Formats: sequence, structure tokens, C-alpha cells
Amino acid sequence: MDEIDFFLLDASDHEDSACVQDPLQQLYIQHQDKLKAAQDATDREDQAVTGTMGLEKVELLASGRSRVLRCRKTKVGDSPTEVAVKITSIHQDYDVNEKFDKEVYLLKKLGDLCVAKFVQAMSFPALGLTALVTEFYSDGNLVDALSSGRLSGQFQLSSVAFTLIDTVNDIHRRNIVHRDVCPENILISSSGIPVLSGFGSAVWLRPDEFLVRGVSGSRPYLAPEIVEKPFEYHDSYRADIFSLGMVICRVLFPQIFRPSAPELLKTLATTIFPYEDILAVFKDLVTHLISVDLDERYDSRDMQDYMFIHCTRILRIRQRLDAANGIPPIFDSVHVESFSCGKPKAKAA
Repeated sequence: MDEIDFFLLDASDHEDSACVQDPLQQLYIQHQDKLKAAQDATDREDQAVTGTMGLEKVELLASGRSRVLRCRKTKVGDSPTEVAVKITSIHQDYDVNEKFDKEVYLLKKLGDLCVAKFVQAMSFPALGLTALVTEFYSDGNLVDALSSGRLSGQFQLSSVAFTLIDTVNDIHRRNIVHRDVCPENILISSSGIPVLSGFGSAVWLRPDEFLVRGVSGSRPYLAPEIVEKPFEYHDSYRADIFSLGMVICRVLFPQIFRPSAPELLKTLATTIFPYEDILAVFKDLVTHLISVDLDERYDSRDMQDYMFIHCTRILRIRQRLDAANGIPPIFDSVHVESFSCGKPKAKAA
């Protein structure tokens, strides 16, 4: 009897030990608990921010260094009922407040251009957060619009490229460099118009300035001279132009797009388009925009001059694209200016 009890007791000990969780399983459960606690804290912060601003959270659009929320206004007024709210922690970097103030100021200053439309902004020192509210763009960013097929065809894609050229030219004429032109910072409106956002790293220069030091941007859209010598001064205007050229290549030449500018230039050199094709116009242009050699890379004035020189050819191609899309051709100054084909404007003082 005692022997039987011994074996039964031994078996029960094994069962108890089997019930003890594996150490890795315990770590996993602890990690999940921490993630849930962090998410709950984030949700409380979002609710505090949006509630103070008279907004109701609809969904999380993006997360990273900042959280971007899609929100609905609780009180409908003259401004859009749906907005995007970018929430940033002031503790993640020493200059977050400075970037926040600068982005708010620039969005207000550039409100007449194709940039994200400013709605309101607030700082929450007690929470250690800043909140920037802009209009909500239902088609997401350029990556989303291209991958979903909402932007397609030469008519739409070339219009996007022309508008981006205009926008970058316009901010450069106002002595502002964006420093992070990339598809993620280009939002698409419901009518297919590209809107430039992400001005937190932008710099407003004096009229005689053009050199900026420091790394700001996203590969492969970051200019090669910044990648090679990140701590030296560089021509910030031409760095913007390089980024713009890579974005245009991503939009118009997706089949041959390469993350390396030298490889992309080689591929473009061997790709032939008919002279009366809009892609032929852009092929010659982007060859100069993404040149690794700074002496050969265009600046904003060179880019505008190129458009002016090829104005008649571009308008002829645009007329054909308009007709294919059921749009009557318009040969007037408004049409010319809207597609960057007009005579270059004098640089603003």
C-alpha cells in the first residue's frame, strides 16, 4: 500500500510540474501584457488629445515616430468634417517642439499651394505631446494610390508629375527647401491631386543661402551626396530636386524603377520612347534631375526652363491625352501655367 501511494505521489508531482509554464511562454505572456498596457496608455492619450480638440477618433492611419489618426469633428463647421491628426511625443527628440512650430508656420505660409491644408495645432505639455491637424485625404499617400490603382494611366500620372514639379518650384521660389520629398510625404486628394506634406524637416533660407548640413530624407530618395558625406554642407535645393526626380521615376517608370540612381540612369538610357510620348519628355528631364554629378543636375530654374523650351511639344501631347479622356483642349495661359509649361516666373525676393 505504501509502495502504491509512493508511485501515485510521484505521478502527481510530475503532473504539477507539467502545469508549470515554460519560461519562454511566461516571457511571451509578460511581453503581451506590456504591449497591451502600452496600447491602453496610447489610447487614453489619443482620447485626451482628440477630446480636447473637439474630435472623435475613427481609426489609426499610421504609426512610427508619430501617430496619424483619422478623426471626425464632433461639431460640424465650415472646415472639413474629417481631418488627420499627427500626434508626436516631445520626449523622443530634443528638437520636436522646434520642428512642430516650424511645420505649423510653413503650412500656414504655403496654404495657397498644393500642400497639406492646415486646420489647427495644439501642444499638450502635461502629456508630453503635440498635435497637428490637417485636412484628411481619402486616397492616402502616393504609395497607397499607386499600389491600389487609384492613380493610373498617362493622363493621371503625368498630371501628378506636373503638379509636383510646380509645387517644389513654388516652395523653392519662397526660399524653402523640403528636405524629405518622398512618396510617403505626398498625399492624394479625392480628385487625384498630389499634396505635399511632412514639413517638419524643412528649412526656410535667406535669399542668398542654399547650403544646409545634416541628414534628412528617406532612401532611395535621399541625394547621393548626403548619403556619402552626411555631416558636410550640401546644396539643399538640388537635393530636393534629386528627391523629386526619383519620385517622378517611381510614378511614371514603375517597371524600370531602381532604388539606385546610377542603375536607374543606365536603364533609362537604354529605354526608348516615341518623341510624341509624354514619357519621352520626362525621360530627358529626370535624367538631369537624378544626376549624381551636381554640375549636371538641374536646379529649379533649369527645370522650369526645360519645361518652357518643350512647351509646344508638351501642350501637343497634353491635347492628345485630354482628347483621349474626353476633356476639350485648352490653349491658354491658365492651362499652360497649370502644367509647368509657361515662361519661368521671377524668383520671389
